[in-house]
Amino acid sequence: MESTTGHRVSFPKIVVGCGTNNTISLFQGASASSGIVGLGGGPLSLITQLGSSIDRKFSYCLLPYESNTTSKLNFGDVAVVSGDGVVST
Repeated sequence: MESTTGHRVSFPKIVVGCGTNNTISLFQGASASSGIVGLGGGPLSLITQLGSSIDRKFSYCLLPYESNTTSKLNFGDVAVVSGDGVVST
């Protein structure tokens, strides 16, 4: 996603993962999670709320937490999925 100035936006110290039965406990110390973002098609998901501003497109590439490599979460026109071993739905 680009900022209003046209530059890429980076969010350091954000953990992104996948799950099917997610819960969250707020306000339990400094290391507690602070939220869950939904990427599904439901009315409360981030994708639905961003809607036409991202042309309802997003892509992600999640790397192992220990890899010291940056995972990617892209929205809109930069959410292109291509290359060997890529899966899209």
